[in-house]
Amino acid sequence: MLEEFQKFIKNQQALTADDTCLLATSGGVDSVVLAHLFHISGQKFALAHVNYQLRGTESELDEQLVEALAKSYQVTCHSVRVFASAEAIKKNQSIQLFARNFRYAWFEQLRQKHSYKFIATAHHANDSLETAIFNLSRGTGISGLGGVPLWRGNIIRPLLFANKRVIRAYAEKNALAFREDASNDSLKYDRNMIRNEVIPLLRDINPMLDDTIARTFEQIRGSLALYREYIEAQGAKLLECKNNIISLRIDKLMESVAPTTLLYELLAPYGLNNTQAIQLIESIQQGIPGRTFSNPEWDILLDRDQVLIRASKQADSAVIRIEAVNFDYPLEEGTLEVRLQETVPAEIQGTKDRACLDLRKLQFPLFLRRWQQGDIFQPFGMQGQRKKVQDYLTNEKLNRFEKDQIWILESGGQIAWLVGYRIDERFKITPETTSVLELAYSLKKEIHEP
Repeated sequence: MLEEFQKFIKNQQALTADDTCLLATSGGVDSVVLAHLFHISGQKFALAHVNYQLRGTESELDEQLVEALAKSYQVTCHSVRVFASAEAIKKNQSIQLFARNFRYAWFEQLRQKHSYKFIATAHHANDSLETAIFNLSRGTGISGLGGVPLWRGNIIRPLLFANKRVIRAYAEKNALAFREDASNDSLKYDRNMIRNEVIPLLRDINPMLDDTIARTFEQIRGSLALYREYIEAQGAKLLECKNNIISLRIDKLMESVAPTTLLYELLAPYGLNNTQAIQLIESIQQGIPGRTFSNPEWDILLDRDQVLIRASKQADSAVIRIEAVNFDYPLEEGTLEVRLQETVPAEIQGTKDRACLDLRKLQFPLFLRRWQQGDIFQPFGMQGQRKKVQDYLTNEKLNRFEKDQIWILESGGQIAWLVGYRIDERFKITPETTSVLELAYSLKKEIHEP
């Protein structure tokens, strides 16, 4: 087992001799064996233990064992206590979900604070099989059939090569002290039912189940590597990011052999689930734009010929007061430069992102705000004709996300400039103009890459 463990470290190029790894240590046989393997391999490590205070004295004894283990190996031991049952109720979560979220967040805090290279957990081959069965029973994509991944961000699983039987045999051979958690035998938890009821039945069908599953997972991981390589290549072709809005070309998507699967894989990082992917494809096939999906981080919109994704946020209701000239006003997505020009430019309107206005016609302070329903202005060149801003933007073929980003420059309650598009006829420069206020709107170069 030691040889297999060292082979994992070498083949995965996970750690060097100078790297320190943080081991998630419950005090059970799996994590105790993991700590022992790190110790006899001469690999630097520290231990981290969470006492959820769920099992009274048993929880206290778990914590004491981990602290004693760290002392015997002369390594740092981080421990924390939390009333998991009470905190889970506060957050309206199951105890299992709260405990999982809490420990991984705390592990990552420790990793960053103490510059640990990775967090290592003691997941093994049996855990991987249980995970695959659990995912399959609840519905899963292809990734869910691969069980527990070897890597996930800064987390590594160096024991996935071993099953529970091998781990226990190693602990007994090396006389390692560990603690048993009686809750692992309770059938009130779905994972325990899979472990204690379903998998034994599968072993009755195939006594060589452990070896068979190990080979199967190896094949699935290889297939997943090819699968992800294809998805990444398709993402490079189909996804584009401009002005902080990510777009996915529908025509190219629908040319693929499995549009729904490809859509799900490309947009899953933005919170789209499989059911929503199916609904989006149905709307595309029916030619019905406008469908949206939102989550705390992202908004997803089906436009006419593309799917659009942006960071989720309410329309910016901030109003920027402009009093100083020769000053740059920072915006979330860019900058508005305001300059006083004594020389009247030959070009009356300016360019799309640059406006030249007659200073005498402006009433300070000016206000910069997002456009609103009901806004009306008189576009440059339209004598006496007014137009709703909403209609103007629709004629410009802007989608809803692009409309939400439009600014209005207001003077005395009137729109002087639809920023980035057109000035108002009433504020244009004329042969009588003597002073000009020049405004330039520019976007940041940094954009979110898909």
